Amino acid sequence: MDTAENRDLLKLYEEVKSKGTFTYLRELESFKDGEFYKFYLFLKTNRQVISILKYNYYQLIKLINYHNSPENQSKVWNEINPRYRWKQQRIITSQLFNYLTSVFATVDYSRSKLARYIVQNPEVANNFKLSIEVYFDKNPQHKFIQDLRNFTSHNSYLRVATEIKSKSHTIEVERNLYLLKEDLLNSDKWSSLSKNFISSLDKKIYIIDTIESHFPLFKEFQDWTYLALLKVDPKFTLHFRNKLLDMLEFAEKVNMARTSLPFNHAYIRYLDLIIKESANRCNKQFRYAS
Repeated sequence: MDTAENRDLLKLYEEVKSKGTFTYLRELESFKDGEFYKFYLFLKTNRQVISILKYNYYQLIKLINYHNSPENQSKVWNEINPRYRWKQQRIITSQLFNYLTSVFATVDYSRSKLARYIVQNPEVANNFKLSIEVYFDKNPQHKFIQDLRNFTSHNSYLRVATEIKSKSHTIEVERNLYLLKEDLLNSDKWSSLSKNFISSLDKKIYIIDTIESHFPLFKEFQDWTYLALLKVDPKFTLHFRNKLLDMLEFAEKVNMARTSLPFNHAYIRYLDLIIKESANRCNKQFRYAS
């Protein structure tokens, strides 16, 4: 390497150093080993769990809506391919299992991770506990969803039936999927709440109606719990928000924001919104406006 190249490298080094790049890299390493970045990942993981739940729910709804659509009926009842209906029902059964599994993966995550963090604030922890008791522990529909997950885990074949019937006084038809009550009650694994819930239903259980009724409540409670995390230690939450902003501004100063950090100013604005919402919603028990 000649003298000119050495001078150029030295000049580049001094320019990088003067911008604070090396100082930033040391700060970045310390930041990613610290509690604020771990809390960022904690919040992010929570949203990923909910994202999987939502994906499985909407995929299930999409499959059932297609199954019930007029354009699908010629295939469902086509004698040329009598196995088509069975295959479609099996696909729906598989997606139903995926959805039920994701519901209780969310519950397990909440119990193992979120509850342990929330317990640091007795007031928030008490609101969390009472909300679960009111909306889930004593909720027959929720217990049925939980036990149905267990039922599908231990029964490789869940008999899903297809129904088509005319609407009264019209030429329109309704198409639905249902489970048979007698199939479910053949199992002795149902909790008393679930068994009472099943017994209260007609012999045809339109499972999608139950899921569509349960999902909004369940998802909204998960969103409330996510906000409650920010309420556990408001001072820490504010320091967390400010530290992320400081790191972002430092990264922008040395032109490394896009390459070194997984968040941007949009995320800071999002934090401002949910911190404010947390203060408004999580100082009392969860309330579901159905």
